[in-house]
Formats: sequence, structure tokens, C-alpha cells
Amino acid sequence: MESVKRKNRSQMSSKISIIIPVYNGKKFIRTALESCLSQTYKNIEIIVINDGSTDGLNAFDVSYPGKNIIYFEQENRGLGLTRNFGIQRSSGDLVFFLDADDDIPQDALTKLAGAIHGSDFVAGKCRRVFLDRTGERYKANVWKEKTFRGKPDKYQMVVDTISTNKLYRKNFLLEKSLEFKTGRFEDKLFIAKLFDESDNFSVLNKVVYNWYVRDGQDSLSSVYTIDTLRERMEAVIESIESVHDEKIRIALINNAITHDLKLYVNPCLFYSEDDLESLYEIYYGFVKKYEDYLCSNKYGVNNPIVENIENKQEVKRMFLTISRGKNNLAGSKERVLRRFMSRISARIGRFISEFI
Repeated sequence: MESVKRKNRSQMSSKISIIIPVYNGKKFIRTALESCLSQTYKNIEIIVINDGSTDGLNAFDVSYPGKNIIYFEQENRGLGLTRNFGIQRSSGDLVFFLDADDDIPQDALTKLAGAIHGSDFVAGKCRRVFLDRTGERYKANVWKEKTFRGKPDKYQMVVDTISTNKLYRKNFLLEKSLEFKTGRFEDKLFIAKLFDESDNFSVLNKVVYNWYVRDGQDSLSSVYTIDTLRERMEAVIESIESVHDEKIRIALINNAITHDLKLYVNPCLFYSEDDLESLYEIYYGFVKKYEDYLCSNKYGVNNPIVENIENKQEVKRMFLTISRGKNNLAGSKERVLRRFMSRISARIGRFISEFI
């Protein structure tokens, strides 16, 4: 018992390296830093890497006298490669990733360090906070909350495809050559390999990360485009093909149907006819590629799509039906668009009224 207590005390005294890549995040970085500096866990170093920002970010913006903040500048390399650079420059036994426009609850690192025990890493919950253009919060939820219920195994947890809600042993990352690739969906491959390489992880049923989704960042025009779907599915397929554990592969395939592809079916009512055609082709290609792994009656509302994938017109009709239901809208496309624009106009009107 005494040896267990000594081990726990050792974990609570280990240095944590917080790695913060920044690209044009000057207006957010001090909030992120202050959430780190206010942590109840004190043995930390903060590594800030300016990834070729063009908004004037400099060392002065991250300067807090007497605090262990290390600042680097580099040409733009992307989020994933910048995190790798941070790992290489870190001196802590434990590593935590924080995006410059997010923050962490005051006791996040204390909770994570207390839960990692002898594990390779520990995963906590992530809270998504939705902000309007004035910065006011209008909605919040916990990312993949159902995944954390009970005692989830690796085949459940592998669909928690974000890297910022976890505390990692640096030696484990280095020994397994776990690093990020470049690209928009860099977390997907990293997390797939993480769970493929480890059976020894802990799960913390507490929120340890605040992920802010700001109006304009998560819009139809900027996120749910056919081009981003192609990028996403390339990352998904690379993740599936990279793992050795067959059950992880099945979990990733299932998640692609119920999450990745569905994200783009939901708003498809607002797509052009060409984009709707492309959505079908991408969906069709994925289903045919992995049809030997697909299980009937496992995908909820998506089951009819998978079962009827050869019938293009019927599947496209299903896409639109799901999209109408998801958006609580019915009627012609023109009527739906008018309602959508009405919602936008109402929000703009509320915004203007505050300054009149």
C-alpha cells in the first residue's frame, strides 16, 4: 500500500509540458496561457510555438515574468508538425496539448495527473462551448459523452478522435514513434495509432478541456464542403489501414458511417446538385471498399443508405430526408433556404440592436 502511495505522489510531482501551437491566435493566446498558469498543478512548463503567424504575434504577447514559458518561432508547418516540434523540445515526463483558442479548467492537470497512475496515457472529457460572434455562449455539450459511460475499452475510446483531452507519457510517445502528420485531420491517425499501440490507458470521467466553437469557424461554407469531406475521408481511410488490431479497424469503419459521413449528410440540403452527387460517390466508394466489414442494423438512420447504396437516386433522396429532419425543416429547398436565411437575419438583427 505504501509503494502505491509513493507511486501516486511521484505522478503528482512529475513535470507536465503543455504544448501550444499558435497560428494567428494572438487575440486568444493570453486566455489560453492564463488557464495554464492558474492550474492547481504547479510543476509545468508551457511551450508556445508561433507557427508562422501573420497577425503580429511575438514573444511579448506570451511573456509572464517569472513563469516557465518557452517561446519558439518557425515558418508555417501546420498544427501536427508543430506539436511534434513541441514534443522534441519538451523537458517534462508528461505531455499535454492545448490549442491557442481553447482553455482548460483550473483543476484539469491535477485530475489527469492523479488518474494516469502507471498508464501510457489518460483520457478525460472535452466540453464543446459554442460562441456567437459577440463571444457570448449559446450552447455547450460534452464531446462523445456516451463513450465515457461505464468502463469503456479501447474499441469504444478510439472514436474519441481528439488529442487535446489526454495526458501522455512522453517516453511512451517516443518509444512507439507516435507523432502527428500534416493535414487538416491530423488527430485521426494519431489517435488510431495511439490505441492500436496501447492496452494500458486510463479514463477520467471529468471535463479537462474546453473546446470553443465560434460562429464562422463551424459554418456550412467553411467546414462541411465536399473538399473537406474528401480530406476527412482520406484521413479516416489512412487511419483504418494503419492499425493492426482488427477490432479497432471495425470500430473506425463504424464511426465513419455514423459520424464522419453523417456530418456531411446532415447539411446536404444546402448543397448544389454537383456536391450532392459527389457526396454520394464518396459514400459509395467507402461502403464498397469496406463492405466485408459492414454489419447490418448497426448504423441507425444510416442503415437504409448502406443497404441501398447501389441505388443512387434512392440514396440521394435519403440524404435529403435526413438533412430535413436534422435541421427540423420540411418543404421545398427554396422554402428551407428562406427559413435558413431568416434565422441568420434574425441573429444579425439582435447583434445590431445591441449597438443602437
